Amino acid sequence: MAPRKSEDNERLIDWNLTAMLAVEGARRPLPPGAPARVETRRRGGGW
Repeated sequence: MAPRKSEDNERLIDWNLTAMLAVEGARRPLPPGAPARVETRRRGGGW
């Protein structure tokens, strides 16, 4: 694959971390103060 700008890599890493958080949230209850966007995606919100 062609090398990407570091900015794109940062975005991709952030996307992956958000996805992992959503999976974790689906597996167990979210702690108080968890980001609302993770809760939305956990309930099946679109990317």
